[in-house]
Amino acid sequence: MRLIDADALIDMLGISDTDIEIRELISDARTIDAVQVIRCKNCKHYDGYYCHNKWWGDGYGNYTPPIKTEDGFCDWADRKGDNYETNR
Repeated sequence: MRLIDADALIDMLGISDTDIEIRELISDARTIDAVQVIRCKNCKHYDGYYCHNKWWGDGYGNYTPPIKTEDGFCDWADRKGDNYETNR
């Protein structure tokens, strides 16, 4: 299974009878609830081995960066090149 942009696919279809049938099939297909993630390798907090996100602390100034892999991810990621940080 792979995720696609169904709206873009529908926009590419023409107005023939076959295209109209395909458009209806796409519109009636199940929708998957998916979330895009930022992999560690694309996160500005990842140095190739550790995650240096400030949210890994315990609130008392103790900070233990976890070991991460390039294909790992978390909900505190900030994409490299973005000019903001998430406020969690």
